Amino acid sequence: MWILERVRRMKRLAGRQDGFTMLNVMFAMMALGTFSVSAWALSTGDIPLARADQDHKRAYEAAQAGLQWYSYELDRDSAYWTKCDTAQISPGVPAPVNIEGANPRKWANLPGGSKYTLEIMKKRDTSGNPTTACSTANAVGTALQNNTLRIRSTGKANGMTRSIVATFKRRSFMDFVYFTNSEAQDPIVGGGTDAVCSSQRTARGNNCTEITFVGPDVVKGPLHTNDSSVLTAGGTIQFGRDGQNDAFEVNGPSPGYVGSGSPVFKGPQVFTAGQMDPPPGNGALKALATGWTFTGDTCLVFKSNQTVDVYQNQNWAATGRVTCNTSSGGTLTNKPLTGAGAPPNGVIYVQTDPAVVPSNCGYDKYQRYLNDKACGDVAVSGTYANSVTVGSENDIVVNADVKQAAGSDSMLGLVATGFVRVYHPIAGIGSSDCGSTNDTPAGFAAIQQIDAAILSLAHSFMVDNYMCANSEGTLTVNGAIAQSYRGVVGTGNGSTGYIKNYNYDDRLKVREPPNFLDPIKTSWRIVRQVEQKPPTTTP
Repeated sequence: MWILERVRRMKRLAGRQDGFTMLNVMFAMMALGTFSVSAWALSTGDIPLARADQDHKRAYEAAQAGLQWYSYELDRDSAYWTKCDTAQISPGVPAPVNIEGANPRKWANLPGGSKYTLEIMKKRDTSGNPTTACSTANAVGTALQNNTLRIRSTGKANGMTRSIVATFKRRSFMDFVYFTNSEAQDPIVGGGTDAVCSSQRTARGNNCTEITFVGPDVVKGPLHTNDSSVLTAGGTIQFGRDGQNDAFEVNGPSPGYVGSGSPVFKGPQVFTAGQMDPPPGNGALKALATGWTFTGDTCLVFKSNQTVDVYQNQNWAATGRVTCNTSSGGTLTNKPLTGAGAPPNGVIYVQTDPAVVPSNCGYDKYQRYLNDKACGDVAVSGTYANSVTVGSENDIVVNADVKQAAGSDSMLGLVATGFVRVYHPIAGIGSSDCGSTNDTPAGFAAIQQIDAAILSLAHSFMVDNYMCANSEGTLTVNGAIAQSYRGVVGTGNGSTGYIKNYNYDDRLKVREPPNFLDPIKTSWRIVRQVEQKPPTTTP
C-alpha cells in the first residue's frame, strides 16, 4: 500500500506549478524594474531640457510684459517717452527704462523670479550705425527716427535671456491715404462759414458746397473722415485695395455715404469711428529748420543728385504765374541735402516776411497768382532722393511733377498752414470767371504725379482753377492726403481738372517724413515687433 501511496504522491507533486509561478513573477519583476530604472533615467535626463525650454519661454514672456508695461505708461501719458531714462515708478523708485547700451541697467522683477529691462534705442544714420541717444532736453530730435520710437525689451528667467525690439507709432491721419475733417468745400472757395462748414453733414444744411466722389475716382488705401459720411455721385467708386483690408472710416452711422452710385469697399467699413484732430499749426517746423528758413515767394526744385535748387526773391504777382528764375532780382542757390550743410533736422521752411505786412496772402477761387511776394508761399517740384519735410507759413504750390528717385527709400512731406495746391493757370482768367480764353497758357504742362505725404492744416489740397479749361487727365498721388476741408481737383467726371488716383504709401504705417507731425500729444501703439537674435547682453 505504501508503494501505491508514494506513487500517487509523486504524481501530485509532478502536477503542481508552485515553482513555475514564482519564476514568472521574478522575471516580471525584473522586467518592470528595468523599465522603471530606464524611465527614471530618461525622465531625469529630460529635466534640464524641459527646464531650459520653460525658462526660454518665460524669458520671452518677461520681455513681452515689459512692452505691455511701457504701452500702458504711454496710454496714461503720451509724453512719457520724453522722460527718456529718467522716468520713475514712484518718487525715488526709478522705472526700468534705460538708454541703449546702458551698463548697468535698471530692471523690474516679475512673480516667479523672472524680470525685464527696457532700452530706448538710439537714432541710426543711413548706414544703421547708432548716433544720438534720447535726451530730455530734446527728446523729439534725439529719440525719434522718422517720428517712430524704437524700444528694446529684454526678459530674463533663470539665466535665460530673450530680447524684442518694438517700433511704436502714433495713430494719426497719416494712417490713411485720404483724411478730411469736413467733406464740405472750404468756405474761402465754396462759400459759407467755418463755424457751419466744419460741422458734420447733418448740421450744415444747404449753407456749404458739398463735394462728391465720382465714378472714375479711385482711392487706393484706407480712408477716414471726421464727417458723418461722404457724398457719391454715380458709378462704382473704389475705396481701398484688393487684398489689403483697407478700412473706410466715417464718424457717423451706416452706410457712411449718401448720394447715388454703388461704392465698392475693399476693406471693412467702420462707423462712428471718432474724431481725429490735426495739430493747429506747423510753427514747430520753423524752429527745426536751422539755416534752412527762407522768406517770401520761394521755389524748391529737387534734384536726384541729392541737392535742391533754391530760388529766392521771386515775384509771382508781377506776371501772374508761378515761375522759378533769376530775373528781376531773383537768386538761385544749389544746396546739398546730405552731408555737410544739409538740413540738420530734415526740414525746410518758408515764412512770411516778418519785416512787412503783406497786402494779400489769401486765396481766390479764380486764381491769378496775385499774392504779395512777401507771403510765405513755396513752389515745389523735381525728383528727390533724400527724406525732407517742406513747411510753409502760407501755401505750398506743386508747380510740376514731384517724384521719388528710382531706387530711393526717401520720403517727402508737404505741410502748409494754408492750402496745398496743384498749379493750374488759366490764360485771361477774370476775378469772377474763367475768362474768355478759358484755357491753360502756352507752355503749361499738366501735373501728373505727386509722391508725398500732404497736409493742409487749415484748408485743403486742391487744384487751382479746377473748374476752368478742359480735362487734364489723371492726377496720381502716391503717399497720403490730409486736409481740413475737402478740396476739389476736377468737375464733371473729369471734364475739367483731374480724375483722382490716390495710392497709399504703406511705409507711412511705420514711419513718416522727418519731423512731419508733432509727436508729443498723440497716442502711441506698437506697429512692428521682432525678436532680436542673439539677444542683447544684460548687465
